[in-house]
Order: sequence, then C-alpha cells, then structure tokens
Amino acid sequence: MSSVSLREITELTDPRLPDFLDAIATGFPADEQMPPGYYLRLLARRAAGDPAAAAMHLATAHDDAARWVGLTMWEESEPLSCLWYLWVAPSERNRGIGAAIYQAVVARCQASRGLIIEVERPDFLAPNSPACAFAKRRIGFYQRQGAVLLPDLVYRQSCGRDDQPARLMYLMVHPFQPLTPADLEQAARDHMGEDVLS
Repeated sequence: MSSVSLREITELTDPRLPDFLDAIATGFPADEQMPPGYYLRLLARRAAGDPAAAAMHLATAHDDAARWVGLTMWEESEPLSCLWYLWVAPSERNRGIGAAIYQAVVARCQASRGLIIEVERPDFLAPNSPACAFAKRRIGFYQRQGAVLLPDLVYRQSCGRDDQPARLMYLMVHPFQPLTPADLEQAARDHMGEDVLS
C-alpha cells in the first residue's frame, strides 16, 4: 500500500482550500456535493470554537514526495464517525492511494464504534453503465478495507441543497469493535436519523 499523510485544512486562509473545493466540484456528481459555502461557513464556525464544526475534518492527502494526491472529509462522532468524501487525483489512481487515505481516516476515528460510509446503489443505475460499474467498484473497495454493506437500509442523501433532488444510497459501516449485523444497522439508524428510510 502507498504511504500518504493527511494535512488538515482548518482556516479560511489555507492556500489549499481553493484546490480542495475545485476537486470536490469536479470529482463528485453535483447531487453528491455540499454547496461551496458550506465549507466556508464550516471553517468560520471552527475558527469561532464551534465544537460541532471542530468534529468535521477537511484534509488534503500527500505522498512521500509531498505531492498533493487526493482529499478526504470526515466527521469524528459517536456512535459512528462518518466518511463524507474520499477522492484520488486521476493521475494517481490504481496505486493504493485511496486505500492509504481510507486507512489514515480509520486510524483517526478509533474513538468511535466504527466508520459509516454512503455509497451509490448499483441497482438504481442503468445496468452496464459506467456509473453502475463505478458504484460496484466503490462498494468492493470499501469491503476490501473492512466495511460491511447494509443492503436492507435505504438512505436518503440530500447534501443540504435545494437545487438537487435527494438521492437514495446504500450505507456501509466499518466496525472498529465486534458488532452483530443488527448492531451495525441500529448504529447506522442512530447516526443517520430520519434519513434512513427502511
């Protein structure tokens, strides 16, 4: 596995912030993106000492040569922490960078019972489409890292945007302690609240 270091963005004046926002805008479907102002308000609240904002982490990932190779955003919370974004620069893919970023986030979230992840539902996408193939690869990636798919739960992702319809997603949980399937589902329901529809 490749080695990466995560460098957090904690201030509005961080020179990496524009590149972080550009990568979110180009690396994720529009209906999976938080509005750009969300990140600016989050960093302003963090600077003002808001504990909820301090639990959210925006970070760029750098390789051993200090090159910018990806980004991630996660929330440390109880009972589960949450991985919101993980992105690898296209030129750096298929080198283990994504796995290294993921494991770096897992290492930072060990105070939680596990890490929850939202993933696209292949069954809601056109069969044999690139989007369907990508969704299947993404689920497989997280399973290889230790996450468990919760196929019986339907999650409504809205990203806080009025201009985008809510999207139905799967949830996955990477447990950090032994949990039964029922415990995994209950922890996901507790964390995601009313956005878990079944």
